[in-house]
Amino acid sequence: MDHHDQPRHNSGKLRQDIHKLMHDDTIHWPAIIQHAGDDELDYIADQQSWNAWPPSQGDARFIDSAGRVYVITGPRQLKLKNTRLSLNEILTLVRAHAMLEGLCCTTKIGAANIQDAISLIPSMERS
Repeated sequence: MDHHDQPRHNSGKLRQDIHKLMHDDTIHWPAIIQHAGDDELDYIADQQSWNAWPPSQGDARFIDSAGRVYVITGPRQLKLKNTRLSLNEILTLVRAHAMLEGLCCTTKIGAANIQDAISLIPSMERS
């Protein structure tokens, strides 16, 4: 049985799963806030951290663990953009943040998924 003979019921489930992911407005924690023109990232662990986050001055975007990008439109108000960042794009942001924090060998920073990449941020904070 080659791949053309396999049942198609899986493709319907896959389409449903993709549709759910694309239309899911649940924020996947942790998340980061990237300030426009700045390599510094703010780590947001969960909803409680988001509620306590002091709004920043200037443009910033909120990126969740699914790689979805939100525009911060007001104090703790988010508008989902039609943009999703890849693991490589997130790692580029994390590496730039690490350099800002004075860490060396940032090219060696890696992660298996976006959530793991974002979870590296707190360990990079200067004391």
